[in-house]
Amino acid sequence: MVDTQPPFDASSPLWADLSPVYQQECDSPLCPILYDPKYSKAMDLFRALTLKPEYSARALALTTHLIRLNPSNYSLWAFRARILLSESEAHQAPMTDDAFVLPLSTSLRERLAQELDFMDVLAKENMKNYQVWQHRKVVVAELSKCVAVSHATHTADAQPSTAAQAEEEEWKQAAARELYFVAQTLSQDAKNYHTWAYRQWVLCHFGGLPDKRGYDAAQEAVSGSMTAIRRATARSVWAGELAYVEMLLDADLRNNSAWNHRFFTLFASGRAASDDTIASSTPAAAAPDAAALEPEVRMVLSEVEYVQSKLRIARNNCSAWNYLRGIVQRLFSDGSPGGSTDGSCQPSARRELATQIRKEVDAFAHSLIPEVPEARGQDVPLALEWLLDSAELELTTCGPTRSRRLIAEAEEIIKRIKIADPMRTRYWEYRRAGFRAA
Repeated sequence: MVDTQPPFDASSPLWADLSPVYQQECDSPLCPILYDPKYSKAMDLFRALTLKPEYSARALALTTHLIRLNPSNYSLWAFRARILLSESEAHQAPMTDDAFVLPLSTSLRERLAQELDFMDVLAKENMKNYQVWQHRKVVVAELSKCVAVSHATHTADAQPSTAAQAEEEEWKQAAARELYFVAQTLSQDAKNYHTWAYRQWVLCHFGGLPDKRGYDAAQEAVSGSMTAIRRATARSVWAGELAYVEMLLDADLRNNSAWNHRFFTLFASGRAASDDTIASSTPAAAAPDAAALEPEVRMVLSEVEYVQSKLRIARNNCSAWNYLRGIVQRLFSDGSPGGSTDGSCQPSARRELATQIRKEVDAFAHSLIPEVPEARGQDVPLALEWLLDSAELELTTCGPTRSRRLIAEAEEIIKRIKIADPMRTRYWEYRRAGFRAA
């Protein structure tokens, strides 16, 4: 069989002009690492290249070889990025006639596009590797910068040009490509943290975040050329995200990563606080004057309905209960990013609405709990815990008569929840002591 790899050994004519730099070890190392000889010899060449430094075709081939052997080596990825982004001819080594070393394209966009194809393969082979996702982020960011700079030039005139519209379409396609790639990766591992973090970065990078959060203003000083194209394409980039999350939740209601991403898409990103937001799948029916409420408050109302529909299917879904807690808590947070800027919903009114919604969720939680305590494991501990927390919250504001009733109710809840959730018996005793001391 003919070897299709260049010889990554100092004895090869390909590296004749280099003096390998060996790893420095003391005379008697306590625990020397037993490197694979192939890796060790290639790293000797790598150190020599980084000292020059040389950003060349053979250097890129060397990093490819080493990354295949050890994809978690940060130095390899950092140097590879420098090679790809280098535009200085002074840094280019003389071209080799070695048939194994492909020449580097003189076009930055071509080099980055080729690298992205390479990363499509490597990321799926190393889905848990942070360095792989970080390098992909560098490549995509630089590729998109090329498009954004060109777009900023073409939109300088009062009338948008055909070229600018073409670049906006290219921007959308680049975002769609990355979101599709991430979806493919998540289909293999739906709870990979690195993949989810990268998806959030893609959405923010290509679609931006609402101006209300000051994102565009803060970023403009760093990447002003991207502001205009983000504003022009934001709706398109974010449009399908909620539907994607719902598809994942329909497949697995207990996918905590999908619930977390739903919260990011609507609330953590600030889009629920924007009038130009993603429409929820469940219209808000809790408030007759919903149109007069803040956008985020309307979104919370509709999301409460959505979560309840899912909890009716799986009553003990911890992920859904945590999501419900998170969105209701936003109503109690007067200083949240969704706070009113036009006086449409004052803090006191917002808290009154929050209390109303909490009581409605209390009623929903009661509906999930059997009237008569059942045998161990047949109760709904998460619904009981919601009621316990709700009673504790109300206890801080109510009068003496109501306070005595709440403490009595809490005693009954704790009695039931200790049977339903015996693993945390001591915790529930701690909670009981807190109520008795109130």
